[in-house]
Amino acid sequence: MVHFDRLRDIHSWRNDWKICVKVLQKWRKIDEGEDTVEIIFLDVFGDKMHGTISNDLFLQLNNKLQENDWKIVYNFSIIRKTSPIKIVDNSYCIAFIEETILDDSEPLSSNHFINYLSFDRVFDSFHAVRNVCLGNNSEF
Repeated sequence: MVHFDRLRDIHSWRNDWKICVKVLQKWRKIDEGEDTVEIIFLDVFGDKMHGTISNDLFLQLNNKLQENDWKIVYNFSIIRKTSPIKIVDNSYCIAFIEETILDDSEPLSSNHFINYLSFDRVFDSFHAVRNVCLGNNSEF
């Protein structure tokens, strides 16, 4: 049986990780000249980890990762996230490199997962969040 590492166990002082994850969410980020693809990965235990594809690897890897796909990923870098905005609870981020290998995997589970709304649908004027007035309630 093939052994995969858990996302919650990943840290930067080892580099031979092999994970099997679901691509939960994927979006393009253009910020101050930095053009990347950002990804939220999820393993069978419900642990999440942020991943990033730099602009120079965009053409090589972008089409290989689609939302809701299960992938086996290895040969990647781990970096510590220093941003004040945390996308997931994990402090580390998967950084794709030229040597990163992505293999398809059969879906392993769907029990722990939330179906997020795609960013394309949000940008197409679908409002995922509604403002609801709670009124003047003294219990709050």
